[in-house]
Amino acid sequence: MKKKILIKDGRLWLDNICLVPIISGKISMARHIKETFLNIAFDCLAIGLPESFFPLTLQGVQSLPYINVLLARERDGYYHHFPIDPCDGMVEAIRLAMQEGHPIRFIDREMGDFSGPLWLKSSLFGYNLPQSGLVLPDEYAADKIGFSAYIQAVFPTFTPSRTNTPLDQQIPYSNLIQGKKERRNNPPLFHKKDNKIGDDFQNKTLKQNQAEDIQAKFMASQLQELSLMHGKVLFVFSVHHLPALLHYYQTEFAAVPNGKKPYAMNLYSVHPDSLYLILGEIPYFTYLYEKIKGTLSFEEFEKTEGIKKLFMETRDEYHKKFSEEIYRVSLGDIQTALHYIRNLCLLKYRLTPDLYEMVVAAKGVMGNNFALALIETAKFYPFMDITPPYPTIKMTDQSVRLGHCVFPAFRRVPTLAKEWKRISLQKKPSKKQKKKWKTYWNPNTVCSWPPEDEIIEDFCGYIRKRALKLAGLSHVRVEEFKSTLKDGIHLRETLRNWHMGKIYVKEEPQIHGQVGALIFIFDEDQNGQKYPYKLTWLAEHEHESTLAFYATDFKKDLVGPGMARCFYGGALFIYPPQLIADVWKDGRFTEATDKAELLMMAGLYYSEDRYVAVVAKKKPSLAIKNYAALQKKKLIFLPLSSFSHTTLQKLRYFHVLNGKHVRSWASHYIR
Repeated sequence: MKKKILIKDGRLWLDNICLVPIISGKISMARHIKETFLNIAFDCLAIGLPESFFPLTLQGVQSLPYINVLLARERDGYYHHFPIDPCDGMVEAIRLAMQEGHPIRFIDREMGDFSGPLWLKSSLFGYNLPQSGLVLPDEYAADKIGFSAYIQAVFPTFTPSRTNTPLDQQIPYSNLIQGKKERRNNPPLFHKKDNKIGDDFQNKTLKQNQAEDIQAKFMASQLQELSLMHGKVLFVFSVHHLPALLHYYQTEFAAVPNGKKPYAMNLYSVHPDSLYLILGEIPYFTYLYEKIKGTLSFEEFEKTEGIKKLFMETRDEYHKKFSEEIYRVSLGDIQTALHYIRNLCLLKYRLTPDLYEMVVAAKGVMGNNFALALIETAKFYPFMDITPPYPTIKMTDQSVRLGHCVFPAFRRVPTLAKEWKRISLQKKPSKKQKKKWKTYWNPNTVCSWPPEDEIIEDFCGYIRKRALKLAGLSHVRVEEFKSTLKDGIHLRETLRNWHMGKIYVKEEPQIHGQVGALIFIFDEDQNGQKYPYKLTWLAEHEHESTLAFYATDFKKDLVGPGMARCFYGGALFIYPPQLIADVWKDGRFTEATDKAELLMMAGLYYSEDRYVAVVAKKKPSLAIKNYAALQKKKLIFLPLSSFSHTTLQKLRYFHVLNGKHVRSWASHYIR
C-alpha cells in the first residue's frame, strides 16, 4: 500500500523525511530552506548531489560570499558544473547545517554517462523538448501562496509523457496524498512512425528518462537507509526529480549500483563577467540577499523591494557618472518605470520581471544611458576576491572556457530557463571618438533635427492656446441670472450666494489676436557661464517658428559624427516665422541686463500680434513690463511650476546637426 504524503505546516513529509524540492538558484527556495531549519530540528541533511561533490562543495560554501563553481569532467568528455550560489537552496541548507553541526549526506548517483538535460517540457506542440532550464511558473508565487501549494501546482509539469517508460504506473501527486494509485495512458510523442526526427528524439528522450529513473532509484534507496538511521531527515533536491522519487521510494526494485566518479573535479573562481550567466538571480539581488544575511536584522529579502533598490542605486550611480547632465531622474520617473515593468510582466504572465523587462522600462522612461547604467548595476557583485585561491574562468550556463578552448558544460542541478532577447542600446562615445568628431565640425553649417522640431512646435501650440485662455479669464464678467445663461453658470459665485437662492452666470468676451511670441526661461544664467551657446535660427518652412536661444556648449556633448546635444537655458519662438536679424548682435537690445531679458525684449519687438507669453520661474521685471507697454504689447505670464517637470526637462534637450546631410544618419545616434 502506498504511503501518504503529509502536508504539515506547509511542508511535505514522507515518513520521517521532510522533502524540499527546489528550483536551483532562487531566493524564494533558499528562504523556505531557512524557515524550515529555524522551525524544525533535524538529525541529518540529505542533498541531491553525488557523493564525489561533497568535499569541494563544502570547501566552496566555506568561501562564501566569494562565489566559486565546481566543475566536473566525466569520462566521456562532458563537463557539468554546480555554482556555489548563495541564493541556491542546496547551498543555503549546507551552510545552515555546517553552522548547526548536523551531519550532511550527498545521496545522488554519479553520472558517468551524463549527456545534458532533456527532462524539460516545452509548450511547443505539448512535446518534451530539450531546453536550457526548467519551464515553470514564477517561483515568486511560493512566497505568496505557500511552498507546498506551489509544488502541488507545478507537479503536473514533471509527470512523464513518454512511450515505453519504466514508470508505466505513474501516480499523480493528488492521489499519492490520498494513498491511491492510477494508471496513466499517455499518447506517443510523434504519431507518424515514418517520422525520422520523431524516432530519433524518442530514442534520446527514452535514454534520458531511463537515466533519470536510475537516479531516482538510487536516491530512493539512500533515503530509505537514512530514514532508518536518523530520527528526522531533511532532503533538499531538484524539483524535477519529485515524481520518480515518490514512485520509487514506495516501490520494490532491484538494487542500483553507483555510477563512475568524474574523471576530474576542481573548484574555480568565476570571472565577474560570467556571474550573470550562471547565477539563478541577477548578481545585484544575490548581493542584497547576502548583505542581509550578514546583518543582525530580522529583515528578509523581498524581490519587489530589490527591484526598487536596483533603480535607486542606478539613479545615484547615473548622476555621479553623468554629472554634466542637467536632466535628473526623479522618483516619478522610477515610479513610471515600475508601472511599465508591471505591464510587461502581465503580458508574459509573470509575477516578477527579468533583467530584459527592467532594461526595456529604463530605456523607455529614462533613456539609453540610464538603461546601460542599469545593466552595469544589475551585474554588480562586490564580494570578489582580489587574489582568489582558485583559477579564474569565464563560462556560461552551457559552456566553459578552459585555456584557449571552449567546452560544452551543463548545470548539474537545473534552474529556470532563460529567454534571450535583443535590445538596441547605444554606447556612450569614447573621448577619442568625440575628439575626432570635433575636429571635423564645420561651425558655419548647422541645422536642427526635424522630429524634435515637431515635438517642440506642438508643445508651443498648446502653450499659446493656454495663454489666450488665461488672458480671457481676466475679462470674464459675472452677473445674476435674469433671462439667459450666456456662457454658462459661474459655480463659485452661485455657491457663494446659495443661501440667497440666486444663480450667477458668466460672460467670456472673445479675445482678439494671437500669441505672436513665446518665451521660455528655464534658467536665467546670471553669471553667463552655464549657457555659452547663443544662436538665432530662421524657420525652414511656414509651419516652423523663428527661434532664438541660449544653451549649453554643443562641443562638450558630441553624440555622433556631425551631431551634438544641447540643453536649453532659454528660448524664443516667433510665429508666424519672420526674417529677422541675429538678436544676440542686435543693438536695439543692449539695455537687457541678461540673456533672459534680451529674449523677452526681442519677443516683444518682433511679435506681430498683441500677446506675448512668458513661461518662467518668476514674473518679468518692471523694466520688461515698461518695454511691453512701449511696444503696445500685453504680457501673459505662465509659471514653470504649472507644467510637468519631466515634460519640460525632456523638451529642453535638442540636437544640433552639422548640415542637412547629417539628417540621413542621425537616427542611428539620436535616441
